[in-house]
Amino acid sequence: MVKVKDLIGESIVDKDGKKVDWETIAGKGKMLGIYYSAHWCPPCKKFTPVLAEFYKKRKESDKGKDFDIIFVSSDSDEASFTEYYKDMPWLALKFSEREAKANLSKKHGVRGIPTLVIIDGETGATITTKGREKVMSDPDGFPWPPLTFSDIMYNGDLLRNDGTSVKCEEIKSKVKGVYFSAHWCPPCRGFTPKLVETYKKLKESGKDFEIVFASSDRDDKSFKEYFGEMPWLALPLGDERKEKLSELCNVEGIPMLAIFDAEDKKITFDGRSAVSADPTGKDFPWLPKALSELTEDTAGSINSKASLVYFTDGKKESVEAARKELQPVADKEFNPDQDNQDVLFFYTGEDDDLIDSLKAFTNLKHKEPFIAIINIPSQEVTEFTGELTEAAISQFVADFKAGKLASRSF
Repeated sequence: MVKVKDLIGESIVDKDGKKVDWETIAGKGKMLGIYYSAHWCPPCKKFTPVLAEFYKKRKESDKGKDFDIIFVSSDSDEASFTEYYKDMPWLALKFSEREAKANLSKKHGVRGIPTLVIIDGETGATITTKGREKVMSDPDGFPWPPLTFSDIMYNGDLLRNDGTSVKCEEIKSKVKGVYFSAHWCPPCRGFTPKLVETYKKLKESGKDFEIVFASSDRDDKSFKEYFGEMPWLALPLGDERKEKLSELCNVEGIPMLAIFDAEDKKITFDGRSAVSADPTGKDFPWLPKALSELTEDTAGSINSKASLVYFTDGKKESVEAARKELQPVADKEFNPDQDNQDVLFFYTGEDDDLIDSLKAFTNLKHKEPFIAIINIPSQEVTEFTGELTEAAISQFVADFKAGKLASRSF
């Protein structure tokens, strides 16, 4: 319970404005829905009555006794918050807690409303960020236990590009890539030949690796034409596993390559960057690194999560200093499942065009070397003004995670 309370804070109130005792809503076996919404938002006002009906039915059932919802308002003033909240049957974060609201939104990667995030009531771990979609499409499936790769994949055959089928169990003991792509997508058609070359090199070197194409093509002709260029396997076009895998892998755009190990555990959902950075497969199976150089091939990661970037002048001595000071901090913060890592770590090298573009985009004008935490999803940057030492950088990261630092928009 401590973890979830630390995540959300103390200022949860009921319909009467009374502070809620965390013991009553959080703990082992309980779940919480964090409902990001606002009075001014038409889709929110349309979804809220649907959610209220769902909530009431759940609370009346055995499934709902350990479930509650907390409204987190994006209204611009307290009067609008109060007017909107009076129609809701659940709890709320006090409107005055704007900093807590901002931190929660960053934590859950909220990019639009309404958004309903379901979290574990003890640890605060995210169960699904797609609660809105679940309420609309599968209300009786509550509490929507997350499916694993194994749950999804091994429920049907796969195809070769000659039309013959393969038992899915044949790939079970291999490292597996799921390639989300489509014939109509120009970036996909640019990346596929590169992936083919890497795949062939890995197979030639004896690596136990297989790829499964999960197509977003719109017709069978396009699917077969595109799949004919690929030496790996595929899900049949229209197979329901494709949508479930897309949700599991948080697919928001294509091409995307998700990598799973021989035990069906996630290695990375950014296999595209891994292959681009390592086309020969030297670092296969591309396990996440605590610290990486920021290049065109690794830059994709900073689009989805707060990232600390140590900007060097590109000279050997400056780069080595960055690695020396950053590596211990990055190692301390590292989580192999980077979805649950608060901050990613990068240093810059000689890629001047990329770095100049990033500095211009974020309006960073300091002279190298310097450090900043760039949060592209929330369009914010937090600048570091202290001494570039391991201890100072570590404290900077701790203060950022605790929400103690001021950020500016870009």
